[in-house]
Amino acid sequence: TLVETLVALLLLSIAFSVGMMVYLNLVQSNTNYSKSKANSLLKFELQQAIQQRTFYDKKYKKNGFLIERKLQKNDKSQGIHTLELSTAAPNEKKIMTIKKIVHPQ
Repeated sequence: TLVETLVALLLLSIAFSVGMMVYLNLVQSNTNYSKSKANSLLKFELQQAIQQRTFYDKKYKKNGFLIERKLQKNDKSQGIHTLELSTAAPNEKKIMTIKKIVHPQ
């Protein structure tokens, strides 16, 4: 009958809506996970660069991310540079950047 058909369509649309909400939450949480992983990787790489005093420009891959390290001179102060580390996903989309003032001498 008509009433049973309408109830079935209502239940189907509710189930579809719940499924879409679950899917969208999963997609969004994967993005947060990748940002968190990139953040911890950049912090580790920054710590390693400071400890080993490797401040030269470099691009390399690590743990599935493309990491780019740049050293920029500060125009206002002598001997002070800015070390910039940025990470990108395999599709070249930049995820995160960290900057730190360093003294390379």
